[in-house]
Amino acid sequence: MSSNNKKKLSIGELPGKLWRNSTQGKLLKGAITNKYTMRARDSLLSKLPEDKEHLKRFAQYLTGGVEGNVVTDLPKTVRQDVKASHLRGDYPEREATILAPDYEKKVNAAKKSGNEELWNALVHGNAGEIKNPNYNPNSNLLSTYSTRSLYNIDGKLEGGTMRTAGSIGHAQFKQNKDGSHTLTDKYDVDPPESFDTPDLKNPYIPFISKRHPDLREGGWAAARAYDVSRFLGINKDFNYKVNFPAENKKSLQIPKNKND
Repeated sequence: MSSNNKKKLSIGELPGKLWRNSTQGKLLKGAITNKYTMRARDSLLSKLPEDKEHLKRFAQYLTGGVEGNVVTDLPKTVRQDVKASHLRGDYPEREATILAPDYEKKVNAAKKSGNEELWNALVHGNAGEIKNPNYNPNSNLLSTYSTRSLYNIDGKLEGGTMRTAGSIGHAQFKQNKDGSHTLTDKYDVDPPESFDTPDLKNPYIPFISKRHPDLREGGWAAARAYDVSRFLGINKDFNYKVNFPAENKKSLQIPKNKND
């Protein structure tokens, strides 16, 4: 690759690169990301309640990833959330239509103007929908975001936390020949420039911006933890490859609405 095609390093990124290439930086990285430290870290993180799974995975990402670079098992409650999303049919790319990007803006405008007919058409009809540009009836992309709300499965309330939406979010959930499923995903933090959001009007600046577009729920604290980890060079992506054995379909009751 010619030097003309190399990504230019910004002034803000230079101190981090200098530190990572220094002897002290390399020693610190080795101390934090060696397998013994990571095992001790995981032992402590295992004491967190299952509803904090998203915090556990973020902590692992910030401090060297996971040993072996792949997660092969999940807590019972996270598995339950994945199953619920599957039973509900939360495969966004299988939907022929989706809500328009300005859907909420239109709903609020109709409500504010008192246009009840338009409001009903938007909320209870399909006036706010557009063709899904990613439509694929055979897609295996599963969304777990609906489990942020409570759902009733086999007469028991589950969900209502960020444990799964905040750790897995979207994942491939493919059925195998024996009836089981395999969940595959990659845990990473998407770069700010990949988001089509108002944040682009004010580009993300490490150690200054109030929040990172891919870490919105964590706010300022998550953004700063991410900045420190990147500066030190200890953040690391990791993968999921988890088997879900075949089982009888459970009874799922979960309301589906346009605001999920």
